[in-house]
Amino acid sequence: MLSPAAEHYNVVPYPTGALPSVSPERLFVIGTIFGMNPADVRTARVAEIGCGNGMHIIPFAARYPDSTCIGFDYASHAIEEAQTTALHLGLTNCRFECRDIREQFDAETFDYIIVHGMYSWTPQEVRDAILQTCKRLLSPNGICFISYNTMPGGYVRQMIRDMMVYHTAGIESPSEKVKEARAILYFAAKANEHSPGTWRSLLFDEANRIGKYPDNVLFHDDLCDDYKPVTFTEFITHAMHNGLQFLGEADMVELQLEVPEMIRNVLATIASNNLLAREQYLDYIRYRRFRQTLLVHDSCVVDRNLSGDRIRSMSVATRLRLKDTRSNENGELLYVLADSANTEVQTEDRFIASAIDIIGKHFPRTLEISAVVNQTITKLDIPADDGKVAELWDTLSAFLLRAYCNDVVEFYPIPLLSVHTLSENPSVWDVARRLASKTSVLPTPRHNSFEYSSPFESVVIQCTDGSRTIQDIAHEVDSAIQQGIIPRPATDTNTTVEAVRTFLQRLRDEGLIVA
Repeated sequence: MLSPAAEHYNVVPYPTGALPSVSPERLFVIGTIFGMNPADVRTARVAEIGCGNGMHIIPFAARYPDSTCIGFDYASHAIEEAQTTALHLGLTNCRFECRDIREQFDAETFDYIIVHGMYSWTPQEVRDAILQTCKRLLSPNGICFISYNTMPGGYVRQMIRDMMVYHTAGIESPSEKVKEARAILYFAAKANEHSPGTWRSLLFDEANRIGKYPDNVLFHDDLCDDYKPVTFTEFITHAMHNGLQFLGEADMVELQLEVPEMIRNVLATIASNNLLAREQYLDYIRYRRFRQTLLVHDSCVVDRNLSGDRIRSMSVATRLRLKDTRSNENGELLYVLADSANTEVQTEDRFIASAIDIIGKHFPRTLEISAVVNQTITKLDIPADDGKVAELWDTLSAFLLRAYCNDVVEFYPIPLLSVHTLSENPSVWDVARRLASKTSVLPTPRHNSFEYSSPFESVVIQCTDGSRTIQDIAHEVDSAIQQGIIPRPATDTNTTVEAVRTFLQRLRDEGLIVA
């Protein structure tokens, strides 16, 4: 007999799409940065607890056919969907099982374990089982990802949740429950529209947050039977009780302390230079609501003295390009790097500026760092003696590591398939192309999710298999329009060929056009 929670997920499926933070590649990179020796992603064993429809691990399994991926969930409909998708893609290296986390799992171990969006939405016995299972199944040098809602931001969400749960008590229909939950929140916000003070701001902030949620997300995330945000300290204490220790966060930028020096000094004093205490104080300062924490066995040695040497074998990508040059206050030349969102990074080092510009010109393609060093040396006509090359390696790798920690470059264990140049016979990543007949939310090789919105776009994706020119794809689209299969797209371009090329450029920017 299914538990009520499992039945809820069968009745109202929860959407799952690829996220960079849960990718084993991300876990590998961060483990390597902190001095560990994580398993090679190409042959890794990966498990996801609470896998839903499998779209966190299916794209990874497709990229790495020699890996082994297993997903567990107690909602049978989600498992059936995951199995169907894996079968549709012809994957033989991943499987999905419908089971309760409280059951005793087999003795097999995994190099990477993912538990996303589950810990804070389950009763205490399940939270205990999650950490116990992760400890038991994690390989000696394995890395575990667990996301959870945190305090102090969780307090506000709890207040709003309590109001919606009270108002919708007794409503059985999920759609009606969601409708009434939105209604009471909007009513409370409207009633306080002209009220002074903090409560009005909180209500409007929460109304805006929930307004962006699809109905199924609101139903499970804010109206579920169990909701337990915890402090970082509570979570880490729970993990330590189960023989696990804090490695870091899945987004390295979350560990950065971008505050004035005076604040850093005070934090160092009140936290007594204790990493875990500092993280808790930062949660209070930042009003944090959510964490994506990485755990490892308490026997693992974690080296937090970051070294650029650890990322030299990786591949790198960035949207940064050389924007302009200017003089600093000392009259020295300053190179300004920026991306399309006008995020700026400045450096006085010409080699770094040129190297980053080379990487940015190839985005979304990834480049091996060794290749970047060699290309930059050639571009700047630098004498390539061993001592100078070693110095340039040190300079660039240290800069890239800082940039990664500040979320302006991406690292990957091995090069991605994505290309920068749109050829006349382009090819969409076959996983995304084949899934386009089933869903409008597609994984990318960068483990992002790309959502398309029209039948025209669906046809273009499915036709872009490398065997057709852009002109051929446009002909396929025109044929589908003439047969009444799809409507004519509403675009600013004059011809179908132009519309197809424009959309393909979008796919290229997302990394979906591959070699």
